[in-house]
Amino acid sequence: LESSLDRHTLAYLGVRDKAILNAKLSQVGSGGGASSPDSSSDSSTTGSPQHNLMYEGPNPEAESCLPGVILSAEGNHSRFFSALCDLGVVVGDSVLQESALNMLTLLPADSDVVRIIKQKCLEGQQTRNRAVVEDYLTSLSPTYTLYHLTVIHSLLMPGSCQPDIISDTAFKFQNSFILAGGVRIFLNLLISPMMSSLAGVLTLDTYLVLLKVNKFLLLVVANSLLYMVVEAQSSNSNIKVSTATHNHAVQLQHAIQAAIPCP
Repeated sequence: LESSLDRHTLAYLGVRDKAILNAKLSQVGSGGGASSPDSSSDSSTTGSPQHNLMYEGPNPEAESCLPGVILSAEGNHSRFFSALCDLGVVVGDSVLQESALNMLTLLPADSDVVRIIKQKCLEGQQTRNRAVVEDYLTSLSPTYTLYHLTVIHSLLMPGSCQPDIISDTAFKFQNSFILAGGVRIFLNLLISPMMSSLAGVLTLDTYLVLLKVNKFLLLVVANSLLYMVVEAQSSNSNIKVSTATHNHAVQLQHAIQAAIPCP
């Protein structure tokens, strides 16, 4: 982009395909963005202004002013945007639905929702009662339920950029969720009456999240079964499996390796 295109919005830059844009924060006023008179010819030809050193690199103070950071720090933003999306379903406004869902997708996970989900899973694990988590999820509004399912998916499978992808924190939640009956909960949600009441864009998005999580959970169960059968073959193992279970495990292993891609 030429320096003459500075201060133009992306809509007027003619960018049609995917593009990588590098942006810098520059000081406004008092000539902060102007080049110095004795700047080299190389820098003058590029059209890049000389920036104050305080604007080079990460700037936590400036980033803390971003709307997404402010909203996520306030907490409870997920309930507000979920209510907006539900309102869009009621009045038949698809733009309002999609805009609210996009905001929920762009913003960091609501800390209150993460805390409640972990608390419910821990309670379900301790009582060995899956109704603790299942009743909570089905008691929410359609959009708020979708948001909770999305947060659960992100906690079960953290992104590769997150430092705790293989940490004790991630494993602790995964273990708690499984022991709280998470596998049966998500299978039940697929055929729950709640799904038939969904409308608009919520239907596809909710089913997609449920299928992603169910695929992951069923693969966990399948590999656990295979591990149990392998352990049973050991001479000093106390695990006993029938011939039918062993044959089923062999077929399951072939199916996983040949037909099911890595999640």
